[in-house]
Amino acid sequence: MNIKKTKYIVVGAGTAGIIAATYLATVWENEAEVVLVYDKNKPIIGVGESLTPNFLEYLEDIGITEEELIQNVNATLKLSMRFVNWTGDGSDFYHTFFPYGRLLEQKNTGMLELARGEYEKIPLFQFLNKDRIPKIIKKIGHSMHVDATLLSKYIENKFKDKITIINGNVEHVNKVGVNVDYVVLEDGHKIYGDYFIDATGFQSVIFKNLDTKWIDKSDWLPLNSFIPSPVEVEHKEIPPYSIAEATDNGWILQVPLGNRWGSGYLYCSDFLSDETAFNNFSLWSKKKYGVELTDSGRRLRFKSGYWDQQWVGNCIAVGLCSGFAEPLEATNIHHTIRQVSRFCLINNGTTFDFDRVMYNKEMNEFYENIYHYIRYCYCGNRQDSEFWKYMYYNIPEEVKYIAEKLENDPYGIDDGYLKPMFSLPNFAVIAYGLKRFGGDSVIEILRKRRKLDKVQKVLDELQQQKFNYNDISWSHKDYITNIKNKKS
Repeated sequence: MNIKKTKYIVVGAGTAGIIAATYLATVWENEAEVVLVYDKNKPIIGVGESLTPNFLEYLEDIGITEEELIQNVNATLKLSMRFVNWTGDGSDFYHTFFPYGRLLEQKNTGMLELARGEYEKIPLFQFLNKDRIPKIIKKIGHSMHVDATLLSKYIENKFKDKITIINGNVEHVNKVGVNVDYVVLEDGHKIYGDYFIDATGFQSVIFKNLDTKWIDKSDWLPLNSFIPSPVEVEHKEIPPYSIAEATDNGWILQVPLGNRWGSGYLYCSDFLSDETAFNNFSLWSKKKYGVELTDSGRRLRFKSGYWDQQWVGNCIAVGLCSGFAEPLEATNIHHTIRQVSRFCLINNGTTFDFDRVMYNKEMNEFYENIYHYIRYCYCGNRQDSEFWKYMYYNIPEEVKYIAEKLENDPYGIDDGYLKPMFSLPNFAVIAYGLKRFGGDSVIEILRKRRKLDKVQKVLDELQQQKFNYNDISWSHKDYITNIKNKKS
């Protein structure tokens, strides 16, 4: 008995397209035909991708190991994001995947660490400060840094016998009612499908033809320009974290790969010309790495916002196509994986209106959570440039409400209230790093809510533990080198 296969057409083969195609092929196996359509001559901007722990779940689902990526795509491990100079005074702080320092089966010690300024004393930060990783790395929250270009090519090659790959650009989208019937390539070739996945990034090749509305969030997050520039330098040590270093008019992303740094400058063209932005970026690079940049003319333009419906008819948008905030905190690939996994969970080849409505509601809530969180990261009271003045004087009301509650009564917020991606611990660490709360005020909050004694006990136990960090951790660079040597 022949069972009709559901045909999924994935358009676009950046990281989002590859994730969508391989996940669909893995979940549905022989029940689906997956076609990946993209222009093989179109370059992928692969500066260096900073990822979150759900990427490891995706790897496990499709049958690829961390070790493979370390050996083949210059991947490294990621324990945290390091914020530098977001308060304008040169200070820094870490935002980890286990924000209260849950390590070696220790309980969260919570707000008291933040209140007393002892957050950095917990064992996790000793690893980070020494560029080391715990030997129990498989048991704790972590992720990876990868070369996005190499990653896409590597995964595509692993799945070349499980998906159909067509080289070409989509020139026309033919609809029947709300559904896409087929797409037409430059050479006239028509490709029919049951479902279409638009992974064409900011071009939104399919979605711009559908009945959905763009929710503009550029007044919240005005950064709209990115200058990518990989820096080829030999690592003395490899930090197990990404870096977001704030500047006068934006911030600089730094992602440590196995063979280089992936870096790029984020700024708003309303406050800074492209030429000045590049010159400032080059001066920074020369000072930081001794490398003076050559202007390739590459500029990535983007606009913060999202489609109010990310599943329309038989088409869903994933990755940059569905919406974008900015690269801070690696939300884009995280969201891509969530989008595709949720679609596979609720769809079995038959679409119900209920599915679309609930999916779109969830994804809109997801984006709003991201905007609340990332916008809060800019609330460090900087006013040393027109850009930072704008961010200081134009805080959205919703973010003000969260800040007021968070900074005066954090334990009055249910941990699930701010989810789906960023919850109370995430916001609290940013509040601490931006110096928006701490000291006696938080201790008094704990006392009023009858939590002080319990938290104090856990903190005392934590401080009594002594660690020989060389015994319980590895040099991150040595760890990466050893895994690479296994391949050879």
